[in-house]
Amino acid sequence: MTDVRYPKRFEVNRLEALGDDPYFPREEAASRFEAGTLVTVVPDGAVLWRLSIASSRFPFDGERRFTLTHFTAAKTPLSEVQWESDGGTLVRRSTLDMFYPEGDPGRRVPYAGIITVRQRHFTDGILQVRRSSPIDEDRFAEVAVPQGGDRIDAPAFGAWAALVEASAPADVQRFGLDAINAADAYAFELGSQGDPVLADSRWRSTAGARDIADAVDALAAGAGSTIPRIERGEVTILPISIQGGARTGVDAGEERKRAAATADEVKGALEHRHGQEIAFELGRAGHDSVAAYAAALQASGATSVSWWVVEGAGVALVRSGDADVGNLAVAVHIVPGAWVSERRALDGTEVPALDWTRADIDD
Repeated sequence: MTDVRYPKRFEVNRLEALGDDPYFPREEAASRFEAGTLVTVVPDGAVLWRLSIASSRFPFDGERRFTLTHFTAAKTPLSEVQWESDGGTLVRRSTLDMFYPEGDPGRRVPYAGIITVRQRHFTDGILQVRRSSPIDEDRFAEVAVPQGGDRIDAPAFGAWAALVEASAPADVQRFGLDAINAADAYAFELGSQGDPVLADSRWRSTAGARDIADAVDALAAGAGSTIPRIERGEVTILPISIQGGARTGVDAGEERKRAAATADEVKGALEHRHGQEIAFELGRAGHDSVAAYAAALQASGATSVSWWVVEGAGVALVRSGDADVGNLAVAVHIVPGAWVSERRALDGTEVPALDWTRADIDD
């Protein structure tokens, strides 16, 4: 593919290269690609797609992440597909399709105001599909699909055509009121292409990150929520996902990726509303309420915790367990603010057990 350019800086809303000398020569762009430095590729003409290539690991060891976004002629995003290199192949990791019930806005708009269908692809054959809408609750499906269908050969520098074609958006109605039903039908079709991932002890909330953030705000303010939760004294646990035991055919590394993606979505929603997360010190020693909560978290197998204070309540995003053992889990805790904030800490606090299983969930 020779009819492309490599912008030095690219304005993602106007889809324009910036500066008086806006493009890298092909040779310089190729050197950046080989070094794992960010490279942007656009067509030489109307920008109907944009390819962003960056290192997926630090320090760079040859592995790359390719993100391909398609647009309308009016500069509205249609879809975004993310691939990661795995040796000589690219593995599709996520696909995001956008639907605009109010018509083509002619620009990029916040996802919260449109309908999206996101697919997360995993190399052990599990596909997650979530339809999110500002006018309805999320719909979620997790299915087992044939492996290998989301791989293509890794491109040499400049050979972008196959990647652009493999990332082309689905031919579905995306604008106007008909887009509402089109998004539902598209998500249903995607979720019907495999068998449901079933296990008595495995569980994944159907609530999306926005719904979980809504529930956090309501519960922190003393109101109710329809999202499944576990009550333990002064602790409210919002379970998000639990591995439910190691299973044949499921890769532990992919389980970790699933849990990380889920936790990152919730973290992003909470940060959007309540600011930057604060890392919780799991190893904190002492006799105050923060140390007591830290000890209970450690006893439950927590591996990483971040927190916010919302309406005076502590909100903790908790990642726990071990994918190799089969007890990997993600949850949000709503606790007294004195349990997470050193400035609010109190002495003589007792914290209940924080571990949980599928059987504890009241849904």
